[in-house]
Amino acid sequence: MMTLLSRVYGWLGRLRTGAYQRGWLKRIRLLRPVVSVGNLSVGGAGKTPVTAYLARLLLREGRKPAILSRGYRSEAEKSNLLVSSGKEPATAAVRQAGDEALMLARQVPEAMLGVGRRRERSAGLILGAAADPGPLVFILEDGFQHLRLYRNVDLLLLEADDPRSEGRLLREPLRAARRADALLLTRCHLLGEDELAVAGDAARSLNPEAPLFRFAHRPVGWTEVPSGRRFGLDEAPGESALALAALARPRQFVRDLSRLGIKVAGEHFYRDHHWYRQREVDQVVAALRGASADFIATTEKDAVRLEELELPPDKIFALGIEAYCLDEEAFKEWLLSQLEAAC
Repeated sequence: MMTLLSRVYGWLGRLRTGAYQRGWLKRIRLLRPVVSVGNLSVGGAGKTPVTAYLARLLLREGRKPAILSRGYRSEAEKSNLLVSSGKEPATAAVRQAGDEALMLARQVPEAMLGVGRRRERSAGLILGAAADPGPLVFILEDGFQHLRLYRNVDLLLLEADDPRSEGRLLREPLRAARRADALLLTRCHLLGEDELAVAGDAARSLNPEAPLFRFAHRPVGWTEVPSGRRFGLDEAPGESALALAALARPRQFVRDLSRLGIKVAGEHFYRDHHWYRQREVDQVVAALRGASADFIATTEKDAVRLEELELPPDKIFALGIEAYCLDEEAFKEWLLSQLEAAC
């Protein structure tokens, strides 16, 4: 079934890509450079952490990053919303902005952020709100298939432990990787040097002309939900936990907990972007009382969806994760040269 769906998506994707390449469908070019971050498979790959990384990198280099997020399953997906002006903390509700957009707005509050399926309209909201756009650079999150918007830099994320997305639902055939300007091999922390070399060769075979940069994730701290109190990694709320997550690849979260030495005593997983119901969370809290676990561990993406519910204090803690580049100097030099060429 997965292979059949991938073939259907692939056929539709080729038709659509061909229509844009032949000029039958119009592409929109923004007044500022656009860096797209995307992948080929459905879900996963680490697009949101890499988007946050890019925003921080551009800020350090004196640029003004502005994120264009679709806001999947949000109220603003069809209507567009300026979630963050880059000056004040975002105040939008999670159902308005979407979980990933709100999480990004909190992680990089200095970046402007707009939500909506029509990304060019979000770009218009951002430019209209910016007193001085200056060296503004748009980051198009989950943009590899959003061909309607012209991009100056196309970054394709491939997971190091599965660079060819074997057995997963693909949005496009693997040959679409040839469109990418650079390949970002994510989750490199999961592999040893020998395995990483094999994964790099597999990724390069998809687009031998594009440079390849290696990325990894690292835990950075804990946040109590819903109070928002932050703790360092050495202040973990216990030694064992129930894992609560609604992600495309929740096993990665369990690996992150295990790497910190936390024993996972139970798993409560839902489909990606699931809107939690009160009774579901109540059941997990009740299970904590009967399990040999100290707390409920969740992710920052889940935390923004959980905050709208009634939660007991000191029971649920979100593990913060951030992406970083193993080849940062080379990647920074390459990216800035691409942006200079775009101006």
